Amino acid sequence: MAVRPIVKHPDPILRKVCETVDFTSDADKQCLVDLIDTINSMGRNALGISAPQIGYAKRAFVVRLGGKVALSVNPTVESMSTETEVMGEGCLSFPWLNGIKIARPCRIEGYQWTSQGKPLRFALEGMEARVFLHEFDHINGVTIDTHRRAGK
Repeated sequence: MAVRPIVKHPDPILRKVCETVDFTSDADKQCLVDLIDTINSMGRNALGISAPQIGYAKRAFVVRLGGKVALSVNPTVESMSTETEVMGEGCLSFPWLNGIKIARPCRIEGYQWTSQGKPLRFALEGMEARVFLHEFDHINGVTIDTHRRAGK
């Protein structure tokens, strides 16, 4: 088991646009295992965690969807609904910020890859879409404080 500590702001890795996961790289494979081990160690209240939050600048994260942990590797979001919902969010890398109001699309669709490198289409809505987009922001170097500063 490889549980990693959570990287906190102002660590520069949180602002990096992450690199694609290479399925032939042992280090990248370890990142995927570490993501799952880390979120599983945190209990049911942890809804998601991204690779940069555990020290890897890679395009991967895990989210808890319907009580199950789902790994997302090299995801792309291809469509978002124009309908949005504003809700409060928190972030493990900014434990002192909680309830930051963020407008997010209610529905998203796109592609991601499994840990074995197989493509997988997804469609998410509601809280699942919100958690996915929060983690998707992380792998693009966008953090919850960016939303706060922008007044979103």
